[in-house]
Amino acid sequence: METKIREDYVSAMKAKDAVKKTTLSLLISAIDSQKKTSKRDLTEDEIVKIISKEAKKRNQSIEAYTIGNRIELAEKEEQELLVLESYLPTALTYSELLSLVKATKEENPGIHEGKLFGLINKETKGTTKAEDIKKAIAES
Repeated sequence: METKIREDYVSAMKAKDAVKKTTLSLLISAIDSQKKTSKRDLTEDEIVKIISKEAKKRNQSIEAYTIGNRIELAEKEEQELLVLESYLPTALTYSELLSLVKATKEENPGIHEGKLFGLINKETKGTTKAEDIKKAIAES
């Protein structure tokens, strides 16, 4: 996945796609920083976590800019978020998430909600929003 991100960065530079180039540049920097810290190559799951973290930052910025009535900045963050989301595995639909929660509850009878949340979050590899997981757990 890292190779694809780097190749897409080069393509974005050649195509003069400023948003994609900037977003991928920041993502590559975050990946390189983590590689330097851990002193090894990262697994695909670790790269997905970095992308998810960067996407979460964009979501928080969009929210803040929207509240602050800075629509142009919110739109820029939304464009960056779209670039990041293209590298994330597809999220489960809500009905699929409910099914997963029910199946996990059946496999682990009497499980505490916190542990259930952790298992579901691990299973979805961070692609599903925490609010959606909490809602699905409450409904099931």
